[in-house]
Amino acid sequence: MISSLITNDLQSELAPAIKSVFEQRKEKEVILSLEAYIEKRENSIETICIENYNEFIPSIQQLFTIRATVEKIKTSINQLNKDIQITGKNLTSKTRELVELRIISQNISAAIDLLKTCDYVLELVSKVHLYIGANKEEDILGVPPPLVSAPSAPSMTVPAKKNLALQATATNTKFYPAIKILEQIQSTHLQNISEFTFGTMLGKSIPVMREWIMKRVTDEVNRWFLSIRENAGAIGAFAIQQNNEELFKELRDERKDSGFGGSSESAGSSTTSVVEAPPTATDTECSIYDRFKLTFAPLYQCFYIHQSLELGPQFTSYYKKIRKRQASLVLSGSQDLDFEKENKRYFNNIAGFFIIENTVCQTAPKLISPNFKNKLWREALNTMIEVMKEKLNKFSLPQPMAELKKYLHGFTNTMKSYGYPTEQFNDFVFPAVKEKYLTVSISVLANMFNKQYATDTYTPIVVRVESEYKTTFGTINGKMFPYKQNGGETIFPYSKVVPNCLKLIKTFILQCHQTFFLIPGAVDIGIDKQILKTTESAIRTLISTYVNFIEGQSPLLVKQAAMALINVNSFQVIYPIFETELEELKIFQGAKLNVKEPFENAIQKLEKKVLEVLETYVVQQVKKIEQTMVWVPDKPDKIAKPLVTELAEYALNSLPQQISGLNEDLCLKIYWTFYEVLLRTFKGVLTKEGKTFNKNCARGLFMDVLVLEDAAKRCPIPEVIEGFEECRQLLTLLTTDTPKEFLDDKIRPTKYP
Repeated sequence: MISSLITNDLQSELAPAIKSVFEQRKEKEVILSLEAYIEKRENSIETICIENYNEFIPSIQQLFTIRATVEKIKTSINQLNKDIQITGKNLTSKTRELVELRIISQNISAAIDLLKTCDYVLELVSKVHLYIGANKEEDILGVPPPLVSAPSAPSMTVPAKKNLALQATATNTKFYPAIKILEQIQSTHLQNISEFTFGTMLGKSIPVMREWIMKRVTDEVNRWFLSIRENAGAIGAFAIQQNNEELFKELRDERKDSGFGGSSESAGSSTTSVVEAPPTATDTECSIYDRFKLTFAPLYQCFYIHQSLELGPQFTSYYKKIRKRQASLVLSGSQDLDFEKENKRYFNNIAGFFIIENTVCQTAPKLISPNFKNKLWREALNTMIEVMKEKLNKFSLPQPMAELKKYLHGFTNTMKSYGYPTEQFNDFVFPAVKEKYLTVSISVLANMFNKQYATDTYTPIVVRVESEYKTTFGTINGKMFPYKQNGGETIFPYSKVVPNCLKLIKTFILQCHQTFFLIPGAVDIGIDKQILKTTESAIRTLISTYVNFIEGQSPLLVKQAAMALINVNSFQVIYPIFETELEELKIFQGAKLNVKEPFENAIQKLEKKVLEVLETYVVQQVKKIEQTMVWVPDKPDKIAKPLVTELAEYALNSLPQQISGLNEDLCLKIYWTFYEVLLRTFKGVLTKEGKTFNKNCARGLFMDVLVLEDAAKRCPIPEVIEGFEECRQLLTLLTTDTPKEFLDDKIRPTKYP
């Protein structure tokens, strides 16, 4: 035992002491001491027991009682333990069952949640198919046929289809929410169903579906591009019409307030022809895009989808590329046989293009910026100016130019209302159109003048009834053309060229007035002076073309030359009526036409021409007489030759009638020229070198001279009469048998008067 105490250091605190005893080899002393101690204690216990015996017995009895109670308790505890063991086994079994049921319940809940997730995902997939217009009979997890056949990225080119519908109607597809749902499925729900087969299939289908949607929206936006290109002209025309309607209403209200336009007959009637009330006034309340059922949904949808896929910049570049290409096509125009319609179509397309571009810029600022739109417009302005330079050279009639100018005002006002600056275009086009219009108008007016000259009868106007007067003079100021209202003939010295050309000039002024004043918003600064100068140019053109026409006539009769001179003199007297016309139209107050010099030059030329033609006529007549004359006749003529008589009749009757409308001084000059040329030519025939004739011929010539001398006596020029007297006396000398008597100054006056 001691050995065990020694070896077990952990069982007693005496171990170190005991170990020390053994190490000192004092075991026996310690054992003896312990035995003595034990004996001492036993004696002590025995003493105590003897001393406390009476109390110890009851305690022992109590211990036995307690022991019996403990045994009962122990038995009860054992029984209770057995009962607990039995109950525990049942409880353990139930607990195990409960745990299993809880696990099953958790699995069921998890399965239900997973099924709900799957159901929600399937519902989302169904929505995607509904939004993209997939066939409901197809497998909801499958890919529509277009998806399978279009796995690669869509090519963003405008489809080359013809005869498409003009309107881009809103589709029933909702590709943007579809693409957002696909993103939601892929980012949130797909990881929860990835262990399922349909989840795997769906995961593979999403990229293909997204790609198919991209192709569909790209196709739709391409069709939209084609639609707006085809609709641009109609949209531009409608917008310009709306703008013109508003300006027309403003102009009409201004006229009511201010009475603009001069006389009711001239300006009022012309206003109707230029500024016509648009036929569809109710259209002004209608939206442009509503009218053509044009929607921008395909564009917005495609752009938003590209943005959601972080492809916004690529689509913006594509949009700009397509629109630049379309702008180039629009600005290049087309060569149409109908030049006027082609011009309107050209500007309608441009207006429609930029109206659409303005709408896109305002409604989708993230797609294009105002800088892109403004840059396109600046390029368009430069191109339009170059195109207009070419187009203006093709105009040969003023009316199409007037229509174009009116349309250009509508175009520029419309574009300005949409925020596009037009000053650069206006500064070039309208002065150029104005200049070209006036140039072409003058050219056309000159042609119309020439037609009047070519059909003129060169006879004075005779008016017998009022209706004939109105037909001849129309609305020209009647003060310059007095008419006898009480009946009888009224003879005007000039031919119908005068009123006809005056009416042409008046129409010309009214057309200029219509073109530059009566178009809403089209009044040009300084045009009043321009029209004044143009009126002067018209009168100068009248004068120059008339003179050129007369000078170019071959042969030209004296009657024609004289009537032309009378007509020009009449023009000079009458032209101030146009100053009155300009004032009545409120174009120019105190207008004074500076055309005095061209009239003076024209009159000088025509006076000279009259004399030249008259001289030519006389020379030709004398030549005819010479050619038909028998210079050595067998017997003398008893009367004047027919041609000589005809010439005398012309001098007595026809010539005075032809020059009756000329001033007296010129008439005297004409008479002088006629007889002077006649005498000179006649003498030239008689004195021609190598010419021989007998007395019978001289006597015949004497009869001719008598007839001409008799006609000359009615001329108020003494020198003419003296000239014929000399000619007659010369012939008398040639025919007399006593020439000495003829040469005697005393005998000749009495015998040869």
